[in-house]
Amino acid sequence: MAPWMLNFGPGFGAVDLVPDPFVIGMSYLVDTKILFSVWFFFLLGRAQQAVQVKTGYVSGQTDLWTTSDNLSGWQSLGGLFLVVFWFLWMSRAHLKRVLQHVLHPQLSQEDDSNEMLSYRMSLILLLVCSIYMVLWLIHLGLDWYVAIVFFLALVILVLGITRIVAETGMPLVGSPVTAQGITTRLFGDATLGPSNIAGLAVTYAAFRMVEGYPMPVTMHAARLGDSAGTSRRTLFGAVLFGSIAAMVVMSVVTIVLAYNGGAFNFGAHHAFHQMYEAYDHMTGRIRSPYPWDWRLFAHFGGGALFVGLLTFLRYRFGWDSLNPIGFCTATTFYHSAIWSGVLITWGIKIVIHKIGGLSLYRRCYPFFIGLVAGHVAGAIFCLAVDWIWFPGAGHDIRTMIYFFG
Repeated sequence: MAPWMLNFGPGFGAVDLVPDPFVIGMSYLVDTKILFSVWFFFLLGRAQQAVQVKTGYVSGQTDLWTTSDNLSGWQSLGGLFLVVFWFLWMSRAHLKRVLQHVLHPQLSQEDDSNEMLSYRMSLILLLVCSIYMVLWLIHLGLDWYVAIVFFLALVILVLGITRIVAETGMPLVGSPVTAQGITTRLFGDATLGPSNIAGLAVTYAAFRMVEGYPMPVTMHAARLGDSAGTSRRTLFGAVLFGSIAAMVVMSVVTIVLAYNGGAFNFGAHHAFHQMYEAYDHMTGRIRSPYPWDWRLFAHFGGGALFVGLLTFLRYRFGWDSLNPIGFCTATTFYHSAIWSGVLITWGIKIVIHKIGGLSLYRRCYPFFIGLVAGHVAGAIFCLAVDWIWFPGAGHDIRTMIYFFG
């Protein structure tokens, strides 16, 4: 076990103790109650897993890129689904007005002139892109109904992660279970067969834990436009251009490097080994299919009920000491990497608010922004050094603790 890891006991699992300056700096901007929920639910989840190991109540097979314990992951997944359905329900009036504006613009009082896209164009692109994605999944070898379920699961996860980022501002958020894991567990490996399982393995190249999707970035761009008084559509154009340019450049560079030096020699876990793991994992599941496990869906329902209770207490009585957001992502890999930094920041903010209140909080603000800026600048400097003096033989940069570089 690495020296920066601590194991509290059998079943609890090793936890990372090294705080990340980037996480500390970004967490300073997050509400104190949310910070408490993040580290509290993380440790509570680990304690739950330890009890399950002690009692033998564990899931025999673990899905790829999910939590260390499938039961806890599906418990958080139930809470995440409840959050998505709840905010969709709460926004039903707005969504109805948007639909009326698209169908009968002459009767609508909605103004979409400063939106990133007009409501009509947004709906058209949503339908066209959704149909294209489903057809692409079918072309990969998925049955049409499997493709639709996978697509819907992916949409819910992306909406959930975007909602969490919008409400909390957390720097790192991932889904507790992948859309592939949801699909395979819903139908069962034996029912899906080799064609569907192989097709789902290919999708890992594009859809994993939905932690790097553009929706949160676009949402932040819209908020930035409101603060700076800039047109949202102008910012959307910049985001779109930057995204397309990045995809083209990275695709070309990756292909060139892979053919010249061999993708196996990339070294970085995210660059190659994760896809190797995906194919190995799915090959193993074709040979030895996972059985359908009803306990996963029981934990899913339990997690949804728990988050529903917290949501009810929050909206009915104003009790928000435990934010459900922390529960929805507490079992993810990212929380195991950021929890120590979140805990430290939570303690610092508690002391700051007790001593100097809001004025002291604002006076300390530049220091924590400096942590973020300095950390990023240091990573860029190290990258430049490797590029100039160590071409082709660079060094791992510990830009963030969760990369274990």
